[in-house]
Amino acid sequence: MRLLALVGLSALLPGQAKYVTFGSGCAGSTSGPCASNNSNATSRTTFRRYGNDQMALEVRSVPQPVVLGFELFTQSLPAPVTTNAFIFLADTSGRPLATPAASATITVGTKPGWYRATFTPPVIVKQPFFLSWSPGNTQPLFRDPIVNRGTPSGHYKRTVAGPWTGPAKNRAWAWRVLCAGAAGVPALGVTGLPKLGTTFSVTLTNAKASTAALLITGVSNKLWGAFRLPLDLTGAGAPGCWLLVSFDLNVSLLTSTTGTAKISFPIPNNPVLGGLVFHNQWAVLDPPANALDLVFSNGGTATIGP
Repeated sequence: MRLLALVGLSALLPGQAKYVTFGSGCAGSTSGPCASNNSNATSRTTFRRYGNDQMALEVRSVPQPVVLGFELFTQSLPAPVTTNAFIFLADTSGRPLATPAASATITVGTKPGWYRATFTPPVIVKQPFFLSWSPGNTQPLFRDPIVNRGTPSGHYKRTVAGPWTGPAKNRAWAWRVLCAGAAGVPALGVTGLPKLGTTFSVTLTNAKASTAALLITGVSNKLWGAFRLPLDLTGAGAPGCWLLVSFDLNVSLLTSTTGTAKISFPIPNNPVLGGLVFHNQWAVLDPPANALDLVFSNGGTATIGP
């Protein structure tokens, strides 16, 4: 990288070299369900429920802690319906907590099939949790995701605003949990420090493997042209993602087969560079993740010094 191009744009009084990370990244694409029950279901049972019980389907663990959403094998009759979907974390006794950790909507059509709820932002889970949805006591009716032949899985139920009861394991519920893939949330890090006369590297981990990545380097983490930073990218098609630094100098490369990358910065031993401040953020090409086809890492701020 040619740091001299930035001299005078963001120079401060010389101090000790440092690199500080800030902000947070957004989740990459899924690699398929990370937990499921009866995930190959093709036909529903004729069982249907008209009461106002709310169900909570138990998920004991997932391999990655970032939950993007879930799918249910269900249908709605006699017409499509959009209703609320929830994730409840488990309390110390293993029951669902009274208040959901996250909510979203799920739109269900009239044909049996897999229908998805997506959470924005994704939900961090480090304990057992439950998939749930609004009770099906109105028309059109959201049918319970129970299949004709399959493996029973645990669930709790409650009357709205009442206590949870269970567990029970007498129904072949059909569900899939969608997690951030093994890639997860891209993470910016650093090897070494931006000291005069040395080389340090800005690293990328947890990214999608063998894809294009861009290291954004900017002189500001407050403004990019007319845009204030951080800039919410939801409107651009990347919910949960933020642009944290200005686009001034950028370098592209391919991530490794394990989803890593790094860019090295040779720092000339030139006192005029002392106190120079610049900022970094990674953008990673990940088309399945969102409509923008990009996910972003956290940010980092470098201060050049002795």
